[in-house]
Amino acid sequence: MNYTEWKRNINRKLRRRAEEDRDSGKGVLFHSIFYHNYFEGYKEIYETDANGKRRLKRTYAGMWYVQKLPQPQYILLRITYVILFAIIIALVVMGALAQNASGAALYIVIPEIIVVGMFFRLLYILAASYLFAPKKMTINDFETSSGALKNATFVLTIAALAASVLSLLYGALHSDVSGVIKTAVCFLAAAFTSFVMNRVEHTVPYEEVFNENAETAQGLEID
Repeated sequence: MNYTEWKRNINRKLRRRAEEDRDSGKGVLFHSIFYHNYFEGYKEIYETDANGKRRLKRTYAGMWYVQKLPQPQYILLRITYVILFAIIIALVVMGALAQNASGAALYIVIPEIIVVGMFFRLLYILAASYLFAPKKMTINDFETSSGALKNATFVLTIAALAASVLSLLYGALHSDVSGVIKTAVCFLAAAFTSFVMNRVEHTVPYEEVFNENAETAQGLEID
């Protein structure tokens, strides 16, 4: 399934959920928030076809977001993120394997769980959004790619740094440095790599491009 088909399937599912929520009045809060976030910037209106059946017409009328990068840099950026992500994986795995008794300490386990959670979050962002995002992105495309990557790498950086510092604290408290030093260094390096990803994305120039549909599209705008 390519990116266009994936987006079309999501569109159908959200539309069906919204219509079910409207008719049943159940789950409106959750679905409405998700629905509005996904379709922010769209205008929608019900139209009646020749058979008298009402159909929802949705047109994107918000600003387009475009990475202002030449094609070689556009491709290189994505390759760089994949490499950095692979480095983070290797460092986290090496750090976890080097742990001995410190791996059972709750105050170390908690940030490590966050690291793992952000690792899978970042994997999803890269695979489902960032790497294959269209050149002209909607508000949702932009938020789920660039915005989400910034947030995930920020949390990952803090969590990995905490795991590193707390591992050293464990070693100091228990006079046990076996594996602690290597674990701390690996998580510190993972935090630095994640921080580099975050800083790189903050430097990527994005241009807001006016959407001609803003003047021609009819219906209620979703915000």
